[in-house]
Amino acid sequence: MSKKMIYGSYTGDEDGIFDHEYESDLWDEFEEDMKRLFDKGTYIMHGYFMAWNGKQEGGKIIRSSLEFLDVLRMNDSRLEVYDEKGVFKIDQWHHDAPVYPNHYELKRLTKLGMEVALNDEYDSRRELIEALRDNPRYSKNMNYFRRSKKVKQ
Repeated sequence: MSKKMIYGSYTGDEDGIFDHEYESDLWDEFEEDMKRLFDKGTYIMHGYFMAWNGKQEGGKIIRSSLEFLDVLRMNDSRLEVYDEKGVFKIDQWHHDAPVYPNHYELKRLTKLGMEVALNDEYDSRRELIEALRDNPRYSKNMNYFRRSKKVKQ
C-alpha cells in the first residue's frame, strides 16, 4: 500500500504524554499547506461518517481552506490525512464509532464540474455530489505530493 501521510494527529509519546505545543505546530503547518492548495480551486469532499445509527453517506462542495478545515475540526477526534495512490483521503475517529473511522476523499473540480455545481440541475444534492464525484470530466484526483511541489514554489 502506498499511503503517504500529509497530517496525522499526535497521540502522545510512549508514556501517553500529549505535547499540545508540538501538536499545535503540526496543525499550523498543515493549515498553511491547505491554504495554498485551496487558493487554486474548488473541491468536492465525499464519503461517510459513522454515527450511533450506522453509516451515513454524503458530500460537500468545498470552496476554501477555512471551509475544509472546519469540517475536519467538527469532531474532537484522531485525524489522519493522507495520499494513497494519488487519492487525497481523510480518516477521523470519534466517540460514536471509535473502531471505525469516518472516511472522506477530496477531489478537485474541473471547470466543467464547477459549471455543473453552479447550475445544479439535479433532483437532489446527493445526485449532484455523486455526478461530480463519479464523472472524470467533472472532478480529478488530487495527486497531493506531485501538486504540493508546484504549489509551494
